[in-house]
Amino acid sequence: MVSATPMGYIVIDTCVWIELAGKPPLQPLLAELGKYASPPPHQLVVTDSVQTEFGRHRDQTRVAWTKSLEGHVRGLNYVRQAVDGVAGEIARIEEAARKAVSAGGVIVRQNLDDVDRLFAAAKPWTPGPSHHKDACDRCIDVRPPALKTNRSSVGDCLLWSAVVDLLDSGCVWFCSGNKNDFSDAKRQDVLHANLLEEVKAKRHKLHFYIDPTLMLEALREQQAQKAPASEKPAPVVKLPHYFDYAPTPPSACPRCAGTNFNSGAYLRSQYGGLTFQFVCLSCGYHHDTGDFWD
Repeated sequence: MVSATPMGYIVIDTCVWIELAGKPPLQPLLAELGKYASPPPHQLVVTDSVQTEFGRHRDQTRVAWTKSLEGHVRGLNYVRQAVDGVAGEIARIEEAARKAVSAGGVIVRQNLDDVDRLFAAAKPWTPGPSHHKDACDRCIDVRPPALKTNRSSVGDCLLWSAVVDLLDSGCVWFCSGNKNDFSDAKRQDVLHANLLEEVKAKRHKLHFYIDPTLMLEALREQQAQKAPASEKPAPVVKLPHYFDYAPTPPSACPRCAGTNFNSGAYLRSQYGGLTFQFVCLSCGYHHDTGDFWD
């Protein structure tokens, strides 16, 4: 692989699109992505599988933020009961959260419109019979990126086929949060060794990211390096951290004050549906983050 390329293609997995659209604090990332989505020197590519998968999750994306934040607010009841003297502070937090729920719903609708515009302007990629056969073979053989036997594996394989094809024409900036299938088992920010081997002989370079913030910062740096020395640099707006919004366990169990929690999983919620929950390994208490399954 060589670093010099005439064109850079940007390919983003469905799971990342869902996060970007569904989390109001991540709106600046969508706005920044729009700066690099049209040629030259970059071209956003959206595969048929990503279009289909995003469309399937669209309605859930629209309401997930509200449900998640409302779930977190309900969790404050545990704090109110367990800690003396915080009722006033919690009341102020609850009021701020109610305003955020209202504002967040508007921003998510705007985010979905932004994604629609980006998809409409993107270069489409449609798989052919050979790509479908390759996806089926990978799923049957349980080869990356089909390391999990679920329905998303076919889409992952077709997305990977697009990346491989595009590397014949230019470098590819590929971002996926699907670390179980695309990433190395020991280094999540490194592509799986089998997939690296597949693209080793390609003419152009593959840039792999699990974090769109880091990808966009790298694209910014590349553009700044290529700008003429006489050109005045544009003001740099700090981008939000993509992983700031991952659920985290509480510092102490409100039932037994223990600090030994499992790694978290999507479990049946008392509010209905599946939410991300941490289970206290000392007393079995479920800490429900309110983050609904997308």
